[in-house]
Amino acid sequence: MKKKIEYKPVLKKFLMTLAATTISIILTFGTSSFRENRKQKAAKREMVTMILYDMQKSYNDIAKCDSDLVSFLELQLDMVAHPKRYDGDYTMLYLHYPVLQFTTTTENIFRTNIESIRTIGNILFVEVVTSFYDGRQNYLDIVEEFNKYAEPALHSYEKLAALDATTYSFKSHIHLENLRRELEQSKLMMKITDEDLDKFSKERERLENMVIDDMGMNEAMKKMTDEQMQWRLKYLKAKEEGRKELSAEK
Repeated sequence: MKKKIEYKPVLKKFLMTLAATTISIILTFGTSSFRENRKQKAAKREMVTMILYDMQKSYNDIAKCDSDLVSFLELQLDMVAHPKRYDGDYTMLYLHYPVLQFTTTTENIFRTNIESIRTIGNILFVEVVTSFYDGRQNYLDIVEEFNKYAEPALHSYEKLAALDATTYSFKSHIHLENLRRELEQSKLMMKITDEDLDKFSKERERLENMVIDDMGMNEAMKKMTDEQMQWRLKYLKAKEEGRKELSAEK
């Protein structure tokens, strides 16, 4: 009959210590790895949300431009069809000038920082976002080209009638739809909802307003903008009255 082997107290203590140390190491590195993984996921979501917020804001601004182009076109066609309305209503066309301005801070971070792309870790998302930013620039080119030809066209009825704004409105619709599709694809890929973007937008707006209010610029900027619009309309009206007076003297 085999004898039962008894471990010496020292050996037993050593094995227990080794087991405890091993468990401690596993827990330490496991917890550290878990925390790091959560940290990386949080950083990824924050970066993706920032990019999608920038895309959403750009899309909304471009949609506003598209709407302004339609309003401009409708008013232009009405004036072309009724020449007598030109003298009294042409200044209203300036109110529907498409204006597009956007900051490229987020785009520059996205395009130039390789760590950003590594953090995101989704090549298809990167490709779609890159295409969106390219499309945004293309739309800006359309707006600038339109304004280049629209400005002199408002100086006379004949020039206004010669401006084919329908071409720019058509281009605007096509680019807007492409941007909408890419924006929706990006949100679906990264599982970011409109509610997520709305929450991010409100928090960002709250922080921006805090800075603006602290600087005392909020009301001042609004007042300056209103005054500029009034002076602009008076300037255009003065030019038109002067043109009429000169024509009457000839």
